[in-house]
Amino acid sequence: INDQTAYRIAVNHFASDGFVDNVFLNRADTNNIDETAARLRLIHQANEDLSLDLTVLAADVKNGYDAFSLDNNRQTYSDRPGVDEQRTMAAALSMRYGLSEAMELQASLSHADSELQYSYDEDWSHPGICDNTACDSSLWGFDWFYASTDDYRRDNANTSLDLRLLNQGAVHSWVVGLYHRDQGIDLTRIYTFAEADFSSQLDTVNTALYGQYDLDLNEQWSLSGGLRFEQRDVDYADSAAARANPDEDLWGGRVALQYQADNGGFYYALISRGYKAGGFNLDGSIAADQRQFDSETMINYELGFKTTLLDQRLSLQTTLFYQARDDIQSKQSIVASIESGEIGGACPCSFTDFTDNAASGHNAGLEVEFDWQASERVNLFGSLGLLETEFDDFLSFDHVSADRDNGVPFNLRGREQAHAPAWQFMLGGTLRFAERWQLSGSVEGKDDFYFSDRHEERADSYTMLNLELAYQAERWRAALYAKNLTDELVQTRGFGSFGNDPRKFYETEPYNQFAAPRVIGVKANLEF
Repeated sequence: INDQTAYRIAVNHFASDGFVDNVFLNRADTNNIDETAARLRLIHQANEDLSLDLTVLAADVKNGYDAFSLDNNRQTYSDRPGVDEQRTMAAALSMRYGLSEAMELQASLSHADSELQYSYDEDWSHPGICDNTACDSSLWGFDWFYASTDDYRRDNANTSLDLRLLNQGAVHSWVVGLYHRDQGIDLTRIYTFAEADFSSQLDTVNTALYGQYDLDLNEQWSLSGGLRFEQRDVDYADSAAARANPDEDLWGGRVALQYQADNGGFYYALISRGYKAGGFNLDGSIAADQRQFDSETMINYELGFKTTLLDQRLSLQTTLFYQARDDIQSKQSIVASIESGEIGGACPCSFTDFTDNAASGHNAGLEVEFDWQASERVNLFGSLGLLETEFDDFLSFDHVSADRDNGVPFNLRGREQAHAPAWQFMLGGTLRFAERWQLSGSVEGKDDFYFSDRHEERADSYTMLNLELAYQAERWRAALYAKNLTDELVQTRGFGSFGNDPRKFYETEPYNQFAAPRVIGVKANLEF
């Protein structure tokens, strides 16, 4: 606008029919995406010492949700597809004020209001799916088919304040800060088989003090240390007469030693302690003793380096880490008979996600990334991740096992953690074969992994190929692209020991959800 004030406006809209075909409704858009977001940012430099930064955000998400397939593919039979919607209004105001050449005061205030709805067709099917088949109720003399929907509606209000004082000296720097957040979540669950709608209110107040000190020991060596102390007050109540007011005192921190080599290489070693606050499973069907879960803590040991080689044409980054985790927050599920309510009983069954705590575990891994400008026309890049995870001790009464019905827990000691592939990689490159033309491609892969800590089903490993042919003009760019060119069937989520298909008399079997299939398209960018 002038020498002191500037603005930016951004609007984004994304629409897709999705990759699911609803056979019963004869529709291809029941798992659609319809997302719109707009952002306004206004920056004002009042004077040499004071600057203000205002951001306003609006988001409107109207996605469908119809992702559960009885045939373990991308075809569904539901008669009442669900939704996955969100409407958000948010704003943030930041201030930077220079107290001196070395010292600065920063402040940030933000607020967001969101309305969210998630619903789905719980039976995954429709009346009449058994007509003229072996499961036709007329052949059995009674109607044993079930139909239900589940609908979660949340109002989420979140306000935060962050104040910090920074000092940048010649050989040392430091920051101290105060953080405060107030969040309220009101939930209403509308479920076909519930006697009444379930509602809950969860209010959390977080207040934290933090600081960090960085010291240059000499031109090459530096030392850094930081601490954070946080108090978390929680107030929970629901329509099932459950009440809880837990308070937690949490702390985290880090110490790091860094070395800057003369050749540009950067090496570091650090020890850090982190935490993930506890919470509540906001579902009225979960037993009272499983409603609340505890905080998780982790000690992280890390070594790494970043360097450039071959006259700075090759950049290389490597990280080696070991993490000791305590009270691991593990995603579990409860499968209960809809007719009897008995856990592990005869299906048709309800499937309820919840979070529980494992005793302890550890993660260890290696990450490598590189980017190599091999020539003026060829650029190669890639990454490799190796991961080893294990539960040191975890007695699970919800794990599918032969002794579960007898009340004997399953010990997951020595078992891999869920969603933790042992390896994943990406290798890509770009070839500029003409002045304005370039061909890019990448191969990415991932090892198999457990879907859940509750059962033994695993996702298959895969290797995926992506290609793009692009033309770059002075102010515009156009490209033909192909994602997942070989049409790999990539599983993203799996449900084990669950029966929901009336055509198979609700026989227990695994079910999967899938990532996008092969996608071929064109895209263009224009700069005004």
